[in-house]
This record gives sequence, structure tokens and C-alpha cells, in this order.
Amino acid sequence: MTRRSSSDRIDGETHKYRGDKEYLVVYDDRIGNERRIRWTIAHELGHIFLGHFVEFTLTSFLRGAGGEERVGLTDEEYGVLEVEAHFFASAFLSPSTVIRKIDACESAFGIMEICNISEDAAYKRLDELKRLPCGSYEVEGLLSRNFYNYIWKANNPDAAMFKPPLDFLPSQYEDYADYEYWAYIVALLGKSIKYKELGIALADSITIYEEDDMQIITQTETAKAMADKHKEVIKTVLSKYGKTHIQSVSALSAEILILLS
Repeated sequence: MTRRSSSDRIDGETHKYRGDKEYLVVYDDRIGNERRIRWTIAHELGHIFLGHFVEFTLTSFLRGAGGEERVGLTDEEYGVLEVEAHFFASAFLSPSTVIRKIDACESAFGIMEICNISEDAAYKRLDELKRLPCGSYEVEGLLSRNFYNYIWKANNPDAAMFKPPLDFLPSQYEDYADYEYWAYIVALLGKSIKYKELGIALADSITIYEEDDMQIITQTETAKAMADKHKEVIKTVLSKYGKTHIQSVSALSAEILILLS
């Protein structure tokens, strides 16, 4: 598929290798505008992921003496595919589930800055959001989970972050990776009336894990005791909302880490 600018210049296009599942996306880097280039690439990815090259096999262009003549698609059909790719690019670069939760994105200027899209695209997206329903689809939950830390930092840019002394961890934890969904899990616990106290206790904590074992690093011994008491609850929430099957949960406080150093 080919994406054109308002001056009828080709901004980008996609080529599908015949009989293969590989695609080549090319764009004109002389556009000189990063936001326009990002939109062009997202638009072309839309054609690929929406299956346009599978559903419509004749989407190539032929150049003749009288200009361009499309083969296999009417102008109306081609227009429909372009609109679909446009909406894909819009949702891809400015996902509604995410930007609806960022305070700055209540305005078109905020959407433009946060999502790094053009002013025109931002105004169109703001108008679209007014019409789009807020459904309870599983993908929305996944987006909320995946972008929770980003959303929180965007709304609280000056907030201090808990940074436990991980240098004092025992050597067996050196290769552990941060568990990036932990803040989302803690927030869910905090919203529960039954486990609100647990959520508050774990608000200043981080976790590291390897395979199916998780280590919670709390700020105080009191928070550690709370985590130890509710290990099974934590594992259940991790499985249901974090989509991660942790088999073992243990806790260690920064206070003890400092004493052991």
C-alpha cells in the first residue's frame, strides 16, 4: 500500500514478498518531520496487521503515460483500506486506554506531546475519544497493566520513588530482573476493601524475580510481615491480573538489608 501526502507525494509504502510472510516498509526520510515519519510507518504497519495484503492480493500500482492506475482495487475499496490503516495508526500511537488516564491528555496539545503525533492528528484523536466507548475488554486491562508505571510517572512527575539498596542483596539475587507490573498489582490491592491495608503496606516496595520465584523488597519490617502474611493472595492477584504464574513469594526489608551490609 502507498501513503501519500497532501501534495500527492509518496510518504511511504509497503511491499509484500510474493508467497512469503515478509514485508518491506519504506518511507521518504526527506519529510524532515519525525512525527510524520512515525505516523507513516504506523499507517503502513496497519495495512500489514489488518491483513490487507492477505485479503487483497492485487494492491500494486502501475505507472502509465496518463498517470497512476491501480490494479485490482476500486477507488472506493482503496479508500476503505486507507481509513482502516489510519485508525490503526491512531490507536497504535495514541491508545485510548492509556491516554484517557493521563491528565495532560485532556487536551489536544497534551496528546500531541505525550504521543509524539502531529497537532492535526491529536485534534482528530481527541474528537474520536469523545465518541469511542470505554469498554471492559481484556486488551484494555493488559494495556493498563503494561503502561501503569508510565501513566503514574506522567501524572506524578515530581514524586519520589522508593529505591531500596539492591547492592546489599545476597549474591543469589544478582541476576534477578525487576518485575515491571508490580506497581499495577499493588494498586489493585489498594483498591480492594479487603486488602487495602496490604496495598498501603506494599506501596513503597519493589520486586525482583527469576522464572517463577519472586522476592518483594519492602521499606520496613512491618510491610515485610504484611507481605509474608498474604503470600497466597499476592500470588493469586499476580496470576489473574499480572498474567504471571509465580510459584514462590518471599519478602525482605530494606531495613534488614542495611543491617546485614
